[in-house]
Amino acid sequence: MVNTKRAMKKVSKESLDLAYNTLGEARDIIERAIMTYGENAELDWEEHSYDDERTLYIVVSEPETDEEMKYRIASETMYEKTRLRKEEEEYIRLKEKFEK
Repeated sequence: MVNTKRAMKKVSKESLDLAYNTLGEARDIIERAIMTYGENAELDWEEHSYDDERTLYIVVSEPETDEEMKYRIASETMYEKTRLRKEEEEYIRLKEKFEK
């Protein structure tokens, strides 16, 4: 079933570098991030495909834009139609096989 309601998406807002900071400095950086993005913002690692490095990002949930919503609904609708068509073809194939 296609979800036609606006979905939430995770968006990386900025990288967060806490390396080589004192705990007090790290606390100040995190407190600034909370003031900017709110207490519900999350931290998540992003791995780089070109090396073994990882970057820590501040991630927030935001509603998808009208354009993103339109694209997602169209994609989900196309996928659902394709899935139903394949199921129907499989049903017909099995029905013919076992009703003989």
